[in-house]
Parts: sequence; C-alpha cells; structure tokens
Amino acid sequence: MNSDSIQNPFKYSELLQNILVTQQTDSSTIISEGVFSNPDNASFIGRFITEKDIVTYIPTDYSRNMVAEWITYLILGGFILLAILNFLHRKKLLQFFNATFSKSQANLVIREGNPFRKQITLILTLVYLIAVPLLFYSFIVFYLGSDNPNSNGIIFYLGLVLLFLGLFLYKVLFIQVTANIFQTEKASYELLVNILIFNLIIGIMILPIIALFIYTQIDIFLYTALGIYFIGLTLRQFRQLMVGLSRSIFSVLHLFLYLCTLELIPVIIIGKLLLNY
Repeated sequence: MNSDSIQNPFKYSELLQNILVTQQTDSSTIISEGVFSNPDNASFIGRFITEKDIVTYIPTDYSRNMVAEWITYLILGGFILLAILNFLHRKKLLQFFNATFSKSQANLVIREGNPFRKQITLILTLVYLIAVPLLFYSFIVFYLGSDNPNSNGIIFYLGLVLLFLGLFLYKVLFIQVTANIFQTEKASYELLVNILIFNLIIGIMILPIIALFIYTQIDIFLYTALGIYFIGLTLRQFRQLMVGLSRSIFSVLHLFLYLCTLELIPVIIIGKLLLNY
C-alpha cells in the first residue's frame, strides 16, 4: 500500500464521505477502519477506501481536520495587509529587513523619526498579531491535538493575541522604568526600536509559512515557522546585547541580569501557560 497515495484529509467534507461510503457495494472497492501506518511510522486513524489501487483516507474526527473560517479570514487579512505594505511602503519595508542584519540600518530607522508613530508600524503590528499567535495556536491545536478547536478556537487565539501584546507592553514599561532610573533614555529608546523591528519582520516571515502548514498539515512548515521565530529571538537578544555593550555604563553582568528579566522570565511564563493548556 503506497503511503504517497493517501490523499490530504483536508480535501474531504462530510458530504464527500457519504458519497464514498455508498461505493462499498462495488466489488472493486474495499473499505477498512482502524489504524494505518506508513513506512515512517506515522499513524492515521479513520476509514481507508481502496479503489483501483488508490487509497483514500477519511479521518474519523472531521472537526479537527477542517480549517475554521475565521482562520481563513485572518490569513487572508494578513496577506492583504502585506500587499498594502508592498504598494505603499516598499522602500521602508526593505529598510526594516536590512535593519535586522545591520545595526547601522537600525540607527538610520531611528534617525528618520519615531517608528512607533508611522503607518507602516501599525500595519506590521497587525501582521505580527495575526502570524505569531496563529503559529502557537497551530502548534497547540493541530500538533498537540487539542479538542474542539473550531468551537472555542477563536477565543483561545484572541487570548494568545492579548498575551503577546501584553508581553510587548511589559517590555516597553520595563525599559522605560529602568531608563528613568539609570538615566539611559537614548540607549533604551534604541533598544525599544530594535525590539520593534525584529518583532515586525518575524511576523512577516512567519505568516506565509504558517498558512502553508495550516492548509497542508506538512510538519516541516510548522518546524520552519518555529525555527524562524526562535532564531529571530536569538538575533534580537544579540542585538540588544550589542546595544548595551556600546554604553559604558553597563557591565556584562548587569546586561545579563537585565536581559534575563526582560526576555527569559516572560518566555518561561508563556511556556508554562502553554503546557498547562
């Protein structure tokens, strides 16, 4: 039985199942139920219909294999926002991309005016709040196998949106408070801008990949999106370290404790919440 002939379960609806089941009277059609394992030891639970040496897989639980409409609307909205950005702010968008790899380009973004007040930042923030929460939603619902994703999924997704938004606001507040204490307003502002730039670019890169995973259920897309997210966080940490070391007021120990408080503690809290879901 060729595993490559197992068709994508997302293509099938309950109506199609009924059509296929009616074919069981045909002598050339074999219907079986249970667990099928391919050579990679990946298991599929449901009904398998073999007709003319072609195996069609019909999952038992359709609610966990059908993509909710609100997810489609979110992804469509994200791509529309990217199209608007490409049309209105292509040059600035390229500058943001370059700023993730070049500190001088990041400084140029700062010199050109407060990026927090620009239209491109608002649009990119919306893309980030679509892509990144959707990444972790997909990991929990589709990969860990959460129950009834379509019934209360949008509530859980909105909770993730608030979580990531709250995490960014926490960083802004923390950096502003420490800036007032240590009189490092300029360095703290540079730090905030770099955090913003990395977050926005991470959102752009993740959106198309997580969309591919949702509609294909190919694991490599999920792993790629997660890899981009955590590589982006690592590069952001390195940039923050470079910004801190450029100021003689900070020692390496102080920078380490600062970054732990700013980055690691929120990540641990988020990880704990996700594991308890």
